[in-house]
Amino acid sequence: MADNTTTTITSEWGTVNLNDFIHGLILATLSAPLTIIYDSLQKGDLNFDWKNIGTVALLGFLSYLIKKFFTPSQTITTNNN
Repeated sequence: MADNTTTTITSEWGTVNLNDFIHGLILATLSAPLTIIYDSLQKGDLNFDWKNIGTVALLGFLSYLIKKFFTPSQTITTNNN
């Protein structure tokens, strides 16, 4: 019987890999507009301030990369049964 486990090692401490970069972009592009739209709706209007959206997206992206840079590597083992 074959071993049906998968082992994944995240990026090492002090590094950021392509997967981290892509996840950061996805997080930034989804969270920034949603945050700004929510805030706009709470104020009673729906105006898109693209400069504000871009600023929030950039800060979210940089925050994610900094967090991943200082997170130690982890070994994740999953059972595929």
